[in-house]
Order: sequence, then C-alpha cells, then structure tokens
Amino acid sequence: MEVSNSAQVHLSAYSPVEWVKVGNVLHFRGILIEEGTWTGLDRQPTYYPREVLHASINTIVGKRIKYGHKDTDEAVVGFITGARKTEKGIEIEGYIFDQGAIEAVELGLVDGISMEADVETVYNDEKKRLEARQVIFRAAALVENPACETCRVEQVQPVKPQKSETGEEPEQIQNEEEKGKMSEELAKKPSR
Repeated sequence: MEVSNSAQVHLSAYSPVEWVKVGNVLHFRGILIEEGTWTGLDRQPTYYPREVLHASINTIVGKRIKYGHKDTDEAVVGFITGARKTEKGIEIEGYIFDQGAIEAVELGLVDGISMEADVETVYNDEKKRLEARQVIFRAAALVENPACETCRVEQVQPVKPQKSETGEEPEQIQNEEEKGKMSEELAKKPSR
C-alpha cells in the first residue's frame, strides 16, 4: 500500500503596483442648445422650444463628450458633469481628458458644441414647422460648425492632477513596504 502526501501550495509573484492615469484635463463650460430652429444631421429643420429643452435637462448630466459626431469609443473625449437652465436654453460644463481634443479647444480649432439626442417631434400646422415635443440627450459633440450658431465653448480652465505633500501622485504607491502590503492583500483575495 502506497501513501501519498499532498499539500496545497499558493505561489504569488511580486508585481509592482503602477497606476495609469488621465493626464491633464480641461474643465469647460458652454451652451449646448438654445431655443430656435436648428437643422441637425437628419436634415430636418426643427424648432426647439425653451420649455422642452428645460424639461429635458436631467437627461444630459453624466453623458459623453465626443470629438465630432462619431459613434466610436475613440471619439469619446470627456464627460458632462453639470447643466443649468439659461434664459434661452441649456448651458453645460464638463471635463475633457483627451490631449488632442484639449489642444484643439485651447487653440480655438474647435469651439462649437452640438447635441446628440433622441427627439420626438410634432408638426405644427399653424406655424407650418416641425417642433420638438420631447428631447432625450445622448451626448454632446465638439464640432467646428454647430447647427446652433450660439452653441459654443465659452470658458475653459486647465486642471492639473494634484500632487501630495511629498510631490507624489495622490494614489500612487511609492514605498516598498506599502507595495508589499498591497501584494499580500491581493494574494489573499480569491481568484475568479
């Protein structure tokens, strides 16, 4: 009769913890849309009443900012973090994190803002025009020539990542002791 001993062995290799982070960002503020008749990518002139725009404001916060009207992940250059009603429409603010888009905005190569939205329209027989009845915002795009001529980036503020008191990046782990603790904690977690 043969006896075999078996033991479960857990091996873990040391791996330095390094964070990849967004570099410099650009905080911006500008007009997304104002009351008026605008012709979008669908080529249908549509009148957007201020009341309809104001009623839709809650659908824009948290949405993507794209560079142009492209439906790719690479076109996403930032996010909308706030919106407010204005006398004529909606103003937005947000952060752009793509370095190429930041440069284009700072150099004035692109300063237009264009909305992307699902728009429910109704034909107004009396005024002989299409009118927006409901707007659900999907994104904002940085463009050269927006349909809404007044829809432009109005204010920009560069934002640099904050440094800690020691000059290190805030979440970056620098000393070997902390790296070791982090590796130990990761080794304790069950794998999926």
